Formats: sequence, C-alpha cells, structure tokens
Amino acid sequence: MGGLMNFAFILGVILIISVIALVLGSLTKKTKTPIKGLDLVVMNDLFDALGGSENIQRLSAEHQRLKVTVLNIKDIDATKLKQLDIPAVIAGKEVKLLVRAHTEDALAYLSARKKEGI
Repeated sequence: MGGLMNFAFILGVILIISVIALVLGSLTKKTKTPIKGLDLVVMNDLFDALGGSENIQRLSAEHQRLKVTVLNIKDIDATKLKQLDIPAVIAGKEVKLLVRAHTEDALAYLSARKKEGI
C-alpha cells in the first residue's frame, strides 16, 4: 500500500508541474502580429528599412507576402526589419516580406510613399 501511495504522490507532483509549465508557457509566449490593422508607424519604419523611395524599385503582392525589388541590397536595414518582427527573405535584389494580414493595404501604402518620393 505504501508503494501505491508514493506512486500516486509522484504522479500528482508531475501533473501539477506540467500544468504550471503549460500556464507559464502560454502567458510568456509572444504573439506575433507583424502588421496590426496597418499601423502607420510600422509601415513608415518598414519603408525606411527598405531604403526609402530611392532604393525601392518595384512593389507587388503575392498572397500574404510583399515582394520588393530594390536598387541596392546594402541600403536595406536588416536590424530594423528584425525589430519590426516582419519575416523577410532576401535573394539578389528581391526582398519578400511575410506580412500575413493587410497585404494589399500595405502594398498600397508603400507604393504611395514611393510615388511621393519621401
């Protein structure tokens, strides 16, 4: 009977620790929402990170991604892109940004900024 009580006690402790770990994990997990409702501060920072209107050559949308062709890849601020928490893949002079939501709105905003030339 003593062995069964020890087993039940150990099982209970393991269960309690597991529940605590799950709760703490869900509370500390960072929710990633790259572009919330087209935040203009984020969009302006993204525009600057891509090198501004002088560096951005062409913009297009593909599903949940923005495809940006740039003049000079060295003018991209990779640190700022990381801070914005927008996943990016750079290949040659092309940058693909996973914006998930509001892709068309982001495209329209960045295109308008490029036309303004600021």
